[in-house]
Amino acid sequence: MPIMIRHIPLLAAIGAPPLAAAADPPATIDIGSLPAALVDEVVVPVPREVFLSLDKLGDQDWNSQIKDSDYAKLGDREQVALLFGVVVADGFVAVQAENREAVEDIGRHVSRLAKALGVADAVTAHAAAIIDAAGKDDWDAVRAELDRVQESVRAKMRATRDEPLAQMVSTGGWLRGTEAASALVKVGYSKERAEILHQPDLARHIAEQLETEAKSELAGALATGLGEISPLLGLEGGAVPEHAVAKIHSVTADLVRRIIENS
Repeated sequence: MPIMIRHIPLLAAIGAPPLAAAADPPATIDIGSLPAALVDEVVVPVPREVFLSLDKLGDQDWNSQIKDSDYAKLGDREQVALLFGVVVADGFVAVQAENREAVEDIGRHVSRLAKALGVADAVTAHAAAIIDAAGKDDWDAVRAELDRVQESVRAKMRATRDEPLAQMVSTGGWLRGTEAASALVKVGYSKERAEILHQPDLARHIAEQLETEAKSELAGALATGLGEISPLLGLEGGAVPEHAVAKIHSVTADLVRRIIENS
């Protein structure tokens, strides 16, 4: 049976407003603890969930994680969907850094990529709200709109039976979030900090999904890279060792670069 990447917000009940979050987001995603009906599916954390967990690490040099990219290299819809997820995650990085200019740029990139995906009608209002809230330094509002814009695009794709593309959006966002997370965990490494990266089976399942349904050379490269790091995300009973963190960062950074450069 093909493994589907299923998005279920970890911090909000189904049908609740996007920011109806629990106080303490789970640090890990244990596939083995899911109900039997979900064993063949994967819960992929959206960028908001990754960064809310990272909030617990305290002050970080978020500006060092902002990418200097115009995201100009657009390929097929698979690549654009992956890139859309990357850009939304970049938006959360920029919010963490409280970098107004970067957030405003993200709002414009979101609009352009949504148009390329044919889902502009689901995004236009959110993108305008992102730019407006950034201009007012209302970072909570920017976070809320970034969360809504990704879910709106995913819902639109599901409604038009583009579920594989919706999964690509989630995959791109998770990769970028994991790249940023691993970069920061490397700084002043400790086992406690590294727990944020402990996600048993997640990368392996995403890789299997890519191998099953995706057909492009880029998707093949992502599947290979994720297969390489999947054993590292579940080592030592939850404590990802320092050498594994460095490898996770190296691989995810390369995969994100490939998405951005469409290579």
